[in-house]
Amino acid sequence: MPQNSWLTATKPLVIGHRGASGDAPENTLKAFRLARDQGADGIEYDVHLAQDGVPVIIHDVMLERTTNGVGHVSHFTSAELAKLDAGEGEGVPTLDAVLAELGDGFLHNIEIKGGSADPEALVDAVAACVERHNCGANVVISSFEEAILQAATKFAPPVAQAALLDPEAPNIPSFFAGTAVHPYFAVVNAAFMSWATERAYRVHVWTIDDPQAAQRLAALGVSAFITNYPARIRDALQA
Repeated sequence: MPQNSWLTATKPLVIGHRGASGDAPENTLKAFRLARDQGADGIEYDVHLAQDGVPVIIHDVMLERTTNGVGHVSHFTSAELAKLDAGEGEGVPTLDAVLAELGDGFLHNIEIKGGSADPEALVDAVAACVERHNCGANVVISSFEEAILQAATKFAPPVAQAALLDPEAPNIPSFFAGTAVHPYFAVVNAAFMSWATERAYRVHVWTIDDPQAAQRLAALGVSAFITNYPARIRDALQA
């Protein structure tokens, strides 16, 4: 069985936060393509379940902030969401569309969002999609939600699992058996890295756009940098 590329990388990874969202509409195919063009190793994005049971890429449970639609994501089919304007004429993409175009040789941090009426159904739909595209070795599943992390234990290797850490309450559920943690970059220091190393956790920080801060954290041993500006952080880490 192939090993997960998130866990075997020997250099710090640059991951586009919702794509290259500092330069393109967040969580759109345009932003994901731009992150790749800017030299990112992969992308981070957010998944909810559409009315027809299809996983779609959008951050909020409501449409208003990032699209020209109104209402709850789960009240619309994936086809209806694709017709909305999520910025610069981009629609709300499905997870299938993202993995079909960018699944091969590109890393994916799939953040499964809370707020779903049926978190088990959402996790099952994401798992089926990852399996369908045979890209588990490039995927890490993450969430802030204990119910999602519990449901995500059904993901089989080589898919990796990560606990997203709230900076105000950075607790890890006792059942968590994943191999990575995703803390807010500003809470990471030498003591945090020692804690993570003792537990054999890879540390993937969010959301870091400052080159000097990225260089400092790379020196501490951070494994991945989730950023709105992949080119900027890539250049800093290569300096």
